[in-house]
Amino acid sequence: MTAQITDKVVYQGESYQIIGVKGGDLPKPEDFEMRPQMMSTACYRGFFTQYICEGSRIFLAELTVRTSEYKPVNGVVAQIGGTFSAGQYFDVDMPLTFSGGLLIAKDFISARYVHMGFQKPTSFQTVLELLIENGRIVDVLDHSRKVAQMRDEMEKMPAPGFDDPRMQSRHLQEWIQWTFSLDYNF
Repeated sequence: MTAQITDKVVYQGESYQIIGVKGGDLPKPEDFEMRPQMMSTACYRGFFTQYICEGSRIFLAELTVRTSEYKPVNGVVAQIGGTFSAGQYFDVDMPLTFSGGLLIAKDFISARYVHMGFQKPTSFQTVLELLIENGRIVDVLDHSRKVAQMRDEMEKMPAPGFDDPRMQSRHLQEWIQWTFSLDYNF
């Protein structure tokens, strides 16, 4: 398995990875009548995006997707090539109508890297939650201290051995599903 390419967001001039989504759906190729196809083992879902926060608003800025038929996105036509020979949409500038939460992170801790799915909050020094209503950021919560405490607790736990119940097939399958999920609870 391979760690997945994350969506990104530029918030207050800094680039963050989106490591969690709660509530509604962010834009996806299907919203634009495109069916994404796997790009590589690092992008099973077949697309990735970049968002930008301007003032209290959040916008879809870029979309990279592999599909058989490229449709315009907010009037922007795909440029084919580049990453994975996919369609790249630049300067989309589409305001979101999303309502929910985005867990965003930066300052990755390389020792916490997991070579599967999406990296989890404990793999980052800085973890923020953007609370959004109809595309407007209404609150920002800093979870960095809480995540550092979680990381400290995890480091005290022994690594599971082959005889550990956590390594049984059912638990292992649940863990694999969890690594590919962007669900979170704070």
